[in-house]
Amino acid sequence: MGDGRLWYTLKLRAGILERKTPIQPWEAIPDLRVTGRFFADGMASVSAIPTAEQIIKGHFDFFAHHQFDVGLPPKWFFNPFVKQNSESIQFIHWSKINDFANGDIKCLWELSRFAWVYPLCKAYGATGDHKVSQAFWMLLEDG
Repeated sequence: MGDGRLWYTLKLRAGILERKTPIQPWEAIPDLRVTGRFFADGMASVSAIPTAEQIIKGHFDFFAHHQFDVGLPPKWFFNPFVKQNSESIQFIHWSKINDFANGDIKCLWELSRFAWVYPLCKAYGATGDHKVSQAFWMLLEDG
C-alpha cells in the first residue's frame, strides 16, 4: 500500500473526510446560474454537438469508453456495468460507502464527475440551442 493510500485510509477511518466534506442540501450551495454568453465565450465546439445530442437522449459516456442509456435525468445511483440500483446509499456520507458493495463505486460516481458539462457547454456555445442549456441545468440541479 502506497503512502497516498495509507493516508487516505487513515483519514477515512478517523472520520476526517466526512467532517471536511459534510453532506449539504442544494439550498446551501450558491446559485450557479450564468448567462448563455458565458458558455459561448471560447467554449464553442461543433464536434461536441453529437455528444450533447446523445446526452439529451439519456445516453452517457462512462470513463470515455462505454456508453449507457441511463435516462434523462439519469439514474444517479444505478451501476450500468452490473445493472444494479443502489439508491439506498444516497443518504450515506461518501466516506462510509463500501467501495465494492454495489459493484465498483467508481461506476456509481462516474456521472457525478461532470464529464457531461463540457460537451453540453461547447455544443451550446456552437449552436445556442436552448434544449442543450435546459439539459445542462436539469442535470446540474437534479444531481
